[in-house]
Amino acid sequence: MRKNGLRNTFSSAMRYAVNNGVDLILIAGDLFDSENVTRETSLFLEGEFEKVSPIPVLIAPGNHDPYNELSPYAVRKFSSNVHIFKSETLEKKSFDSIGCDVYGYAFTSRSLKTPPFEGKTPDDSCRVNVLLAHADLLSRSEVCPASAETLAATKFDYVALGHIHSGTELMRESGTYWSYPGCIEGRDFGECGVKGGNLITIDKTDGTFTVDFKKVRFSSRRFEKTTLDVTSFNSARSVALAVRELVKNGSYDANTSLRVELIGETDPTFVLTDDYFADAGEGLYDLDIKDSTTPAVDREELKNDISLRGEFYSLLEPRLSSKDPEVRETAERALRYGLAALYGNNIVD
Repeated sequence: MRKNGLRNTFSSAMRYAVNNGVDLILIAGDLFDSENVTRETSLFLEGEFEKVSPIPVLIAPGNHDPYNELSPYAVRKFSSNVHIFKSETLEKKSFDSIGCDVYGYAFTSRSLKTPPFEGKTPDDSCRVNVLLAHADLLSRSEVCPASAETLAATKFDYVALGHIHSGTELMRESGTYWSYPGCIEGRDFGECGVKGGNLITIDKTDGTFTVDFKKVRFSSRRFEKTTLDVTSFNSARSVALAVRELVKNGSYDANTSLRVELIGETDPTFVLTDDYFADAGEGLYDLDIKDSTTPAVDREELKNDISLRGEFYSLLEPRLSSKDPEVRETAERALRYGLAALYGNNIVD
């Protein structure tokens, strides 16, 4: 279902381009998650790109889908309206009917330490000059690290960026505009919110230059996260009722996957299990409960406890203070389940 949903989202973006008279479709890398792509996926994309012909589709392969002799970009046959940049050297593709030049490059491996556009400027400043770039402007990674100042020095009119999945608004540095569209649809709780693309309208006539920016939603499904402090709750059932109210009063719909993270300290005598939340996600696509609560116990007292509870805690203590967050999370869950059992309470599982 998710695979079909993602494909439908991509199809809706291509239909939007056709129905709204888009001149160019720009994809700044990471169209694929890896270099290994199924034949079914390749055929789907070939068909979608052919449907939008004669609209040119320009692709600058990124760090997840670098261009090489085994990549789908090299082994598959795309329609003539598709242009794929193939090297780490900046290349120009001209579109005389709209007076636009698009410059781009490709990752050919997982990293690219030096921006190919650094120190470069467009050939003809009278034309609309666009840079299609998979690059990292937000952190000093090895994914073509750059800065807004680096972009401004190139004097491109607009830079269509890829790599950051969250997307940005239209940004400007000196006379150069840039933006990240983000991913077209979220795939997990690391990619929350409404997703889509950026529609950029550029006009450069008689010395006047304007840029219009519009975010377009293409995602049918969205991931959202929220927290609920359950410190004052006295039973697992009351927590489940609070989650149900949170869902009911939130701005969510049947296409929302919602994660509710439970935080705070709760009585060690009850354990939160999925059974309690079976009906709490009514009206959502699905509901995910992340239990980040901790048992409300005196840990110093437990450390000095000579009973089985103290022995149990001492065995867990190194994991509870581990530098690995997954180890700590597992240990906290184990502490809750163990204390609930040792305090003599029933666990619904």
